[in-house]
Amino acid sequence: MTSNKKSRLPPYQLGEHVSPSVHLNCVLLTTTVVNFLDLLQLSFVLFALPNIQQALGFTSEDINWVLIVYNITFAAFLLIAGQLGQRFGLEKIFIAGTATLTISNVINTTAPNKAALLAGRAISGVGAGLTAPNGLAILSNTFPDGDSRNKALAIYTACGPLGSTIGTVVGSLLAFYGLNDSSRSGWTSAAVLTGIILGRELQYVVLHLHTTLCQSPGLLYNPNCRVFSGEKNILVAGLAITAAGAVAWAFATPGRAGGTSHGEGYWYSIVAAIIFVIGSPVALVPTQSILLRQVEAGNHAVAGALFNTAYQVGASVILAGANALMNRSRENVQGVRQVTIDGYLNAFWLIAGMLGAAALTVMVCYWPGKDGLVEKQMEEAYAAEPLAVDKVEKIKDATASAGSIAETR
Repeated sequence: MTSNKKSRLPPYQLGEHVSPSVHLNCVLLTTTVVNFLDLLQLSFVLFALPNIQQALGFTSEDINWVLIVYNITFAAFLLIAGQLGQRFGLEKIFIAGTATLTISNVINTTAPNKAALLAGRAISGVGAGLTAPNGLAILSNTFPDGDSRNKALAIYTACGPLGSTIGTVVGSLLAFYGLNDSSRSGWTSAAVLTGIILGRELQYVVLHLHTTLCQSPGLLYNPNCRVFSGEKNILVAGLAITAAGAVAWAFATPGRAGGTSHGEGYWYSIVAAIIFVIGSPVALVPTQSILLRQVEAGNHAVAGALFNTAYQVGASVILAGANALMNRSRENVQGVRQVTIDGYLNAFWLIAGMLGAAALTVMVCYWPGKDGLVEKQMEEAYAAEPLAVDKVEKIKDATASAGSIAETR
């Protein structure tokens, strides 16, 4: 009877759960750190592209493949990783992805030529693809449904991009200072070494912040803000904030964007960028929470993979449309075709329109009350099913015992 019942459950539910002795915060810390590194891989190379191009012999046409090859393999392995997690266990595939990331970064650091670097970046994408959906599924299966899972998803999703942004920007500034000042002061000078060490260690400070401070209920689930804590409201607010940032950019002029000889107007660009960046994680948290409650626990890995795939594909499509609008406004400037300010403004209007349409769609089409009723019925049916199986098995056992007694008599 026991073997029949176990065969009906997904493989990772047969013992692949984290041991009860492991503290939930350790699980949250591990998955969040890996998620942070996945996001960091997307952006931290941007600041080193000119040096990479010069050192490894890239041309201006193929240097972008350092970024593209990572995105391709990352998106390609998301669905595969979700299926592997369901078949072989979430933690096993997550650990395999983490090991793959470690090996690939060693290759990237010691790459002697551009072929080796591109191979390392492709392997990094594979590792990130293995960790992203399974890390999300580990969280959803480790933390019980409700406030605890929502807080975990808030830390995992919201603080990850924010920490990646802060760590990449400030860390790159410190590293840039250290590397550029080395020619004048020397590599062994205190100023250069301090800049390089701080630039390297800042990411660990950010990891500490978004795994401790962000656990405060004041993030998104503060009882004082209950009126704003509905998933639908938060999702719409996140989309609206991001759209507002795009609109702010769409109203930018060369003067506002800092295009003057004295560099005036940079604060407008900084504020618009901050608004644009803040909205994305605010929208991602309720989106993932809503998604995970629509599917059974055994399909969380695949659901997370589908979500990440849709996120990557959607971003690529919108960026492709924005790029097409920018290229339509090219003009010849001293014999070189360059994108005009109108092209950039049209691209931001496209992004703002898409985000506004998404917010309107959520407001009109998604009703948590109806959705909650369906979820409750699914949970009741899922809870009642094992009881029904046990009852049938007990009846069968009782019947078999009665038959044996009758034959004995």
